[in-house]
Amino acid sequence: MSAYQTERRSPTSPPYGGPAAVTRSPAANPPMLSQNTEREPAMQVSASRSHPREGASMTFATTVTTAVVALLGVLLGGWLTGRNLDRSWKREHARQWRDIRLATYSEFVSAYRQYVAFALEPGVKIAAVPNPREPDDLMPFFNEEGRPYKERLDTASVAVRLVSESPDTMKACAAVVQRVRRIAAERAAHSETEIPSEAFRALWLAQDDFLDATRRELDLPEVRWRSIYPKV
Repeated sequence: MSAYQTERRSPTSPPYGGPAAVTRSPAANPPMLSQNTEREPAMQVSASRSHPREGASMTFATTVTTAVVALLGVLLGGWLTGRNLDRSWKREHARQWRDIRLATYSEFVSAYRQYVAFALEPGVKIAAVPNPREPDDLMPFFNEEGRPYKERLDTASVAVRLVSESPDTMKACAAVVQRVRRIAAERAAHSETEIPSEAFRALWLAQDDFLDATRRELDLPEVRWRSIYPKV
């Protein structure tokens, strides 16, 4: 007989047959366990088994996210550094070319002014012949004493065309060369005091155009030359 079927008979009950008052022991009536109570241990076991997997997944996701953010930070920092270096290089490159152009244009101004100064010296010998391409334009020829001035002017004008990036500057340079050669050609037929004033006036206008063009190319403010020249 099982524990759940254990019966306790009263002392007055007959041993055999007849009705008997059967009194069950409290131990013989265990409390009924609900299905939820029976499943709790299994659920706890399954939950305890699933927690390590969830923790590992979260750790892996955190690691990947941190690595991606760090990689993006490195890439962004490298891109910004490269961009700043590129801008610095461009600024330095532009500054160097600006200095080169300024020195070249200054050399050209000095060359043509010395050319004119030599042509106006007393006793200088200059010959003028028609230009084969333009018969109305005279070409001056210097002796050995004036040849260095001519060569310096030619070299300086070619240097301007070499370093300039502005067509206006190159055109203005060619106009100045044409005007100073005209003065030298006039000097071949006239004394230094008899050269027509129109030749000098044309040279000054060409010089102003050259200065305006170079200042624009060098990003310098515009100047009205007539406003700064002294009135005569």
